[in-house]
Amino acid sequence: MIAALIGLGVGLLSAGASQGDASRIFRGAKDAVVTIGTPTGAGTGFITGDGTLLVTAAHIVEGENLSEIQTSLKDLRVVSVHAFDPDRDVAVLKLNKPASRRLALASALPQPGTEIFVIGTPLGFLQQTISEGIVSGIRKTGTGTLLQITAPVSPGSSGSPVLNSAGQVVGMVVGGIQEGQLLNFAVASSEIQRVIASARKPYEDPTATPPPKPEVSRAERIADLVSKLSGSWGDEAARKLADLGAIGALSECAKSSSGAVRKRAIDGLVRALSDSFWLVRSQAANALGEIKDPRAVEPLIRALSDSDQVVRSGAAEALGSIGARAVEPLIRALSDSDQVVRSGAAEAFWAIKDPRAVEPLIRALSDSDSDVRRNAAIALGAIEDPRAVEPLIRALSDSYWLVRRNAANALGEIKDPRAVEPLEHATRDQNSGVRVEAWLSLWKINRDPRAVEPLIRALSDSEWWVRSSAAEALGEIKDPRVVEPLIRALSDSDSDVRWLAANALGEIEDPRAVEPLEHATRDLDGRVRVRACRSLWKINRDPRAVEPLIRALSDSDSNVRSTAAIGLGEIKDPRAVEPLIRALSDLYWLVRSQAANALGTIKDPRAVEPLIRALSDSDSIVRSGAAEALGEIEDKRALGALQRLLGDDDEYVRKAAREAIRKIEGRPPLADNPTSLSFCAESASGTTPVVAAEEPLTARVCRGEV
Repeated sequence: MIAALIGLGVGLLSAGASQGDASRIFRGAKDAVVTIGTPTGAGTGFITGDGTLLVTAAHIVEGENLSEIQTSLKDLRVVSVHAFDPDRDVAVLKLNKPASRRLALASALPQPGTEIFVIGTPLGFLQQTISEGIVSGIRKTGTGTLLQITAPVSPGSSGSPVLNSAGQVVGMVVGGIQEGQLLNFAVASSEIQRVIASARKPYEDPTATPPPKPEVSRAERIADLVSKLSGSWGDEAARKLADLGAIGALSECAKSSSGAVRKRAIDGLVRALSDSFWLVRSQAANALGEIKDPRAVEPLIRALSDSDQVVRSGAAEALGSIGARAVEPLIRALSDSDQVVRSGAAEAFWAIKDPRAVEPLIRALSDSDSDVRRNAAIALGAIEDPRAVEPLIRALSDSYWLVRRNAANALGEIKDPRAVEPLEHATRDQNSGVRVEAWLSLWKINRDPRAVEPLIRALSDSEWWVRSSAAEALGEIKDPRVVEPLIRALSDSDSDVRWLAANALGEIEDPRAVEPLEHATRDLDGRVRVRACRSLWKINRDPRAVEPLIRALSDSDSNVRSTAAIGLGEIKDPRAVEPLIRALSDLYWLVRSQAANALGTIKDPRAVEPLIRALSDSDSIVRSGAAEALGEIEDKRALGALQRLLGDDDEYVRKAAREAIRKIEGRPPLADNPTSLSFCAESASGTTPVVAAEEPLTARVCRGEV
C-alpha cells in the first residue's frame, strides 16, 4: 500500500528505499535535480554526496568559466570543480553550501529489463520532466560502462539522473542516437562514483592539467593487495583495501572458498563503515547486507547512527537482509540512547518480520521519537502477531498522524476483530490519510461494506496521495459500486491517481470500464497508457479491446507498445495478426519479442514467414521468441530455418530452436522419451559410447552440455 510505504518513513532518495511509482519518485527526487545553463547551451545535473556536489555531463560545462555556469538552485552557486573526466563525460562541480536534497548513487549495476526513470530539462527549458523506460542493455567501452536505456530523452537531457524504482541514481544521461528510436545512453553510477572518488581534493578549472598519475595505479594496488589476503600479511592487506575504498574487491573476496580470506574481507568491509567518505561507508553497508554474515550485525547497528542519511538507510536495509541472525542485536538497538538508531532498528524489523521482536516493538510504540513510533507500528503490521493488537489500538490516538495511519494499516494487516470498533472511531480522524487507512483496514478485517463510500469520497480529496491510496484501495475491494468513481478518476489532474485508477479497473474486471480505458490509452502520461492497455486485456479478454491495443502498437512509448503486444496475444483475436507482424520490425527489441510471443499464442499460419525472418533478428531474445512461436504454430515450413539456428551463438536461442523442432516433428520431450533417457544413462555409465561425429546433439545432451 502507498500509505504504508509512506508511513514507514522510507526516503525515496535513500539506498534503502522501497519500490515506488514514478510520481512518488518524481516528488522525492525533483528538488535534487538541477537545470544548468552556460553561455553556449543548457543541460541537467543532480545533487549527491554531502549536498555540495553537483554532477552533470562534462560536455555541458567543458571550457566554460565557473562564474558563467548558472543553475536553477536558489542561493547556491558553483565555486569550483571537484572532479572532471571528459573520457567518461562526467563533471562534478562544488557548490558554495549544501543543497536541501540529494540523490543516492546505487552501488549495483542494474540488469537489462530494470525499470528506470529520467528527470531532466529536455530542450533546455522544459524543467522537471520525467520519462520512464527500462535498461535495454549494458555496454562496456574503453572508458567504462554505459547503460542503454529506452526512456525518451532530448537535447538538454544530458546530465539527467537515471533513477531505479528505489529512487537511487543508476546512471546519468550522456546522449543518444537521434536516428534510433529510444536508443539513448547513460554513464553508469559506478563510473560516477569513480570520478568522485578520484578527486577528493578539488582543482579549480576543468581545463587545467590534471595531477600526475602515480607510478602504481589504484587498480594495480588493489590487485596486489587482493593477492595477499590469503597470506600472512592478509590482515594488513584487508585494512589497506578498506582504506582505499575498494568495496567491490572486498565484496568479491568475501565470497571466497577460503575461510581466512572471507573473514579478512568482511573485516575490511566493517572497517570501511568508518571511512571518512560517505559513499564508501554506504557501499560497505550495502555489501555487508548482500553477504549476510552475522559478524556484520553489530557494526551495521552502529552505522544506524551515521551522520549521513544514505548510510543509515543502507545499514537498516542490510540488517533486514541478514535476517534472523540480526534479531537479538536489533532488539537491543531498540533501547539505544540515539533515536536514529532506534528508528533504524524498527525499520529493519519491517523486513525481518521475526516474532521475537513483537514485545520490544510494542514498547517502541511509546518511544519519545515519532519516527521510532511510526516505524514500530508498520513493523508490527508486517509481523502480524495478535499480541500487537491492543497496543496498536492505543496508537490510533497518537499525537502524530503518521503513527495513527501506520497503526491503522497494521491493524488491517493483522485482521483481528478486536480492532473493528477502534478503527470505526478512526474513520472520523481529523486527518484524511488516517481515515482512508482505517476504512481500508475495516474492509480487510470483515469486508465491511461501509468502507466503500468513504473511500469513494476520498477520490476527491485535495491531497494527491490520499486520492492515490483510495484508488489503490478500491482496486482491492472490487465492489461494483466503485467502477464509476474509478472511471471518473481516470481524468484526475494527477497522473499517479490516473494510473492507479486504471490499474484498479483492471483488477475489478468490469466491462463498463472498457471504453473509458480505451480513452485512457491516449493519456499524456506513458505510465497511464501502459496501465490502461494492461487493464483492457485483463477485462475478460473483451474483443472491444482489440482495436485500441492495435492502435497502441504505434504508440511513441515502447512500454505501451510492448504491453499492447502482450494483450493482443492474450485476447487471441485474428485481427491482431497483421499489426503484430508489422511489430516484428519495431525499432525496440522488447516490442519485437512480445510481438513474436503473441503471434505464437494466436497460432495463425500467416505469421510463419515473418517469424522465420525474425529468426535472423539482431537481438537474441527476439530470435528465441520467434523460434518458440514457430514451435507453437507447428508449421513444417520453419524446419529448415530452425535447423540453421542450432548453430546460433546464444545458448537460449539454440535451446528454443531444438524445442521448436521437437514440437514440429511431433517428438515427445526428452523427459518423456524412455529411449533417450536410457541411451543417456548408458552413455554416462560408459556402457554405450557417445559418437559425437554421428550424433553431436545427442552426445552433448548426454554429456550435460545442453
